[in-house]
Amino acid sequence: HTEELTKKVAHLEATIRQNENVARSLQRQIDQSKNEVVSAEKALSDMREKQCTIVNENTDLRRALQEALVKLQTFKANEEKLKQADIENNEHIDKLEKEMNNLQDEIAELRDELNQKEENIAYLQSIQQPRKLEKLKITNSQSTLVTGADDELEYDQLLATRNELARQVDERTK
Repeated sequence: HTEELTKKVAHLEATIRQNENVARSLQRQIDQSKNEVVSAEKALSDMREKQCTIVNENTDLRRALQEALVKLQTFKANEEKLKQADIENNEHIDKLEKEMNNLQDEIAELRDELNQKEENIAYLQSIQQPRKLEKLKITNSQSTLVTGADDELEYDQLLATRNELARQVDERTK
């Protein structure tokens, strides 16, 4: 009976050692699994941080893109306003240039008219001058020449007309 017990004890001791080996192996697997879980949790945490960073960057990029689109629309609207203003300015410039050309033509006509009237005055004076000389010879006087009332009146009217035309030309050239 002792032999049987000894065998049984030896068998149980062998089973215990085997179970201890299995337990140690399982403990190593558990420790390894725990390390893998810790490593996986760290990797997951790193990924979540990266994801959060990417989401923030994406949000910033979307906001910047939206701001850029608003600015682009504003610039396009301003560009259209500036183009329209440029067209209106060019039309206004063309109108002013035409008006200026018309005024220059009118000034030239008035100058021609003034020159013609001055020539008429000079002609009339040249006609009147011999008359004055004739009267001077007739009167044999050393005093200033005296002409008839009609000649002086016509002369004064021509001078007044010349002065009025000169004033009109001056006003239009200003």
